[in-house]
Amino acid sequence: MFFSRQVMDSQSRPMRATLDTLLHQIAGNDRVSTSLRRFIGGGTGSVLRWWLGMKLNPVHHAIPIGTLTANLLGAFVIGAGLAWFNRLTGIDPMWKLLITTGFCGGLTTFSTFSAEVVFLLQQGRVSWALLNVAVNLLGSFAMTALAFWLFSQAASR
Repeated sequence: MFFSRQVMDSQSRPMRATLDTLLHQIAGNDRVSTSLRRFIGGGTGSVLRWWLGMKLNPVHHAIPIGTLTANLLGAFVIGAGLAWFNRLTGIDPMWKLLITTGFCGGLTTFSTFSAEVVFLLQQGRVSWALLNVAVNLLGSFAMTALAFWLFSQAASR
């Protein structure tokens, strides 16, 4: 399991309640638990995406920095997750769903990115639209590759 190590509380007693056991107790079965993990991850990712948009999109007049940040962060997180999941085969597959399908799926936003590019094109800002496409796509590929490499190195130690 992803968080299977016991955590010590202030009196150094092992706390056995993990998110994994909590979800199984709440859900009662694996199918509901799987959906609940995607729901929690997706909700968390989408709230973070909204917050990044609210805080960072006004920073630049043409490039939506919040959307770019969400996409680059999501690319980095999925690269890191894939590296860890490939190296640490004992991780509960449910955590993979929570992080990759849930969190990264909720955080990254191709539809918003597409709409922002179309909006720039409609305004006649073709150069900004192309720059936005290039930075989002190339940046996302670079962040995924960087995270995968970094976390593969860390996991092999």
